[in-house]
Amino acid sequence: HILLLGRTVIYGLIFTQAALEAGHQLTFYVRRPSKIPTALSSNGKLTVIQGELGDAEGLNKAAGCGSDVFIISGLRFDGISLMRLLQHITDALKRIYRLLLASGTTKRIMILSTASYTAPEDIGCINWYTAVNFYIKVIRGDTYSEITGM
Repeated sequence: HILLLGRTVIYGLIFTQAALEAGHQLTFYVRRPSKIPTALSSNGKLTVIQGELGDAEGLNKAAGCGSDVFIISGLRFDGISLMRLLQHITDALKRIYRLLLASGTTKRIMILSTASYTAPEDIGCINWYTAVNFYIKVIRGDTYSEITGM
């Protein structure tokens, strides 16, 4: 059972279709359920919970859906500056992580993020180093700490 928090744009919908075809149970936590095509929303293995990241009741309901995998993909909020958006997402994730762990979702939590978050296995290059250290860390202020906070 997969809980997916994120956008209902093409890659989220492609993932959803593939997961349903593979026999997975899915729960979507989205702002606009109307963006989910009827062919997907009518599937008995897909449950949709409408909510915002700041909605404590909605996050609680999503965390309690019985999932054992949680995926975050491509979050975007209209009308919020990048810094406010990232802080908004980080705060919501801190809440939902605790809720997920309390409800038994401990197998996997996966976040699809920018390349500015590194892993020990990553092999860097000068372009990546310059982009992260100059653009992300210097020009975008706290963006780097918010991304790593997620």
